[in-house]
Amino acid sequence: VKYGGNSQLPCFGAASGTCSTHGQATLKARAAVVHRLPHFGLEPDGETPLDVQTSVPPVLLVRQLEKVPDEVENDAVVVLERLGCDAENLDVQHALEMVVLAMQRYTSLRVQEAGCLAIWNLVRAGGVADEGIVRVVLTALRRHPEDDSPKKAFGALEVLAPSSAALINVREIVSAMRLYLLCNVLQDRGCGILRHIAVNGASQIAEVGGVQVLVAAILGHRSDVQVVLKALDALSKLAQRICLKDMIAFGVIDAVVVAMKLHAA
Repeated sequence: VKYGGNSQLPCFGAASGTCSTHGQATLKARAAVVHRLPHFGLEPDGETPLDVQTSVPPVLLVRQLEKVPDEVENDAVVVLERLGCDAENLDVQHALEMVVLAMQRYTSLRVQEAGCLAIWNLVRAGGVADEGIVRVVLTALRRHPEDDSPKKAFGALEVLAPSSAALINVREIVSAMRLYLLCNVLQDRGCGILRHIAVNGASQIAEVGGVQVLVAAILGHRSDVQVVLKALDALSKLAQRICLKDMIAFGVIDAVVVAMKLHAA
């Protein structure tokens, strides 16, 4: 998906695989910000300026933020949202570094949400996670527990978890899942995070009530196949590493039976 023209910006926080879109006024305002940014060089013919919306490497736009004193935060949102849509022909590792710097510099809800989206996309495109990247996403989760921010932060953490599970604060994940028990998107991603942490962090999950949260996710979203599959995968990993008697006491067997009956086909 390219950013520019009349394209609608995707929001990976949307439920059921759909994409939410910004209003037309917001799109026009952000398009104006993009057009205001300077061009960065010439096309191969040596005469035609690069189209900033589709051709300029996004990382150059991130660098340019320091040179635009007015509405810098708006520019940050534009660039981060583009990175969240398009990682083609990028040095994704350097782009990740720029995203972290932007999220550290601008703490507003808009920047943090767009930054989590950019991290989600860049890691999926091959970026390597490190402690700084995980930390900035967890900070975003703490700063803005409202609206769609937790879903976006969880989306980033789920793609970070396979390589960085040990760096993720389990208590914060479980607390957010308790707070948003009715949100299937967050429960889906939360179960996805926990199933990776369970490999080497089973005891930590059990200590902070993670087993109960996984059971609640299954029972509360029993018709959502992805939530159920991820929760069962997490519970399976936990069952290999912690006391089964404790898991039974938390209602794991009942939840598994419910899931198996509902999805018998």
